[in-house]
Amino acid sequence: MLKRYEDAMRSAARLVADVDAEVRRKLVSIKGREERYTEKFVTLLEDRLDGFSDGGIKWNVATHVSDKQSGQETRTGADMFISLTMTFDGVWVQKGVQVQAKINKNKRYGIAFDKPVRLYKQVATMLNNSEESYVFAYGEHGTKVIRARSIQDVAPHLITDLTTEHTADFFFDFFICKVGDHSLHANDLASLQRLVRQLEYRSAVAISARPAAFDR
Repeated sequence: MLKRYEDAMRSAARLVADVDAEVRRKLVSIKGREERYTEKFVTLLEDRLDGFSDGGIKWNVATHVSDKQSGQETRTGADMFISLTMTFDGVWVQKGVQVQAKINKNKRYGIAFDKPVRLYKQVATMLNNSEESYVFAYGEHGTKVIRARSIQDVAPHLITDLTTEHTADFFFDFFICKVGDHSLHANDLASLQRLVRQLEYRSAVAISARPAAFDR
C-alpha cells in the first residue's frame, strides 16, 4: 500500500529533521529546560510541514502546547505526543508515539543525562501507557532517538552504549508504519486537545497525510 509513496515519506522525514536542526540553530546551544526545545520544535513543525506536498502526498499538521508548568510531571511521563493519520487508496491508518525530551550532556558520540533515576521512572510511566514510547535526546550535534524500552532494560551506566536513531530515520520509520501505537491517536485538533487534557501531554502534534490528488 505505502510502497509507492516511500520517496514522498522520506522527503517529509528529511523536512522534519531540517526542523530539528533549525530549532537547534535558533536556540544556539542546547541547555536548560528541554521543554523549551520541544515547544519550538512543535511550533516550527506546523509552520514547515503543514501544507507541504511532495511525491503525490499532501501533509497537514495541527499542534497544541499546554500551559502545564515546566518540570511538572505528566500523567504519562511523556512531554510530547505525536499522532499520525494516513489515508491511502481507501486504507485508513492511525497511530501515535509518546516522547520524553531530555538534554544530552555528552558533547560527542554517546548519551548522558542528568538525574537518570528520574528518567527511569518517567520511562516506566510511559511504557505503562504505551509500548511505543521514546526518548528524544537533544544535543549540540543533533537529536538522538532512543526506545524507552531499551533504556528500561539496561543499567544507568550502560545508557551511553544504547542504539540510537537520527531524527530523519525515526520519522521515516514512523511514516511507513514501522513504529507507532494504533490505539493511541488523534485525527484533528479537537481530539488532540481532548487527549492532551486526558493524558497531560505538554506538547502535541497531529499529522495527517493523504494523496495530493484528493485536494484537487
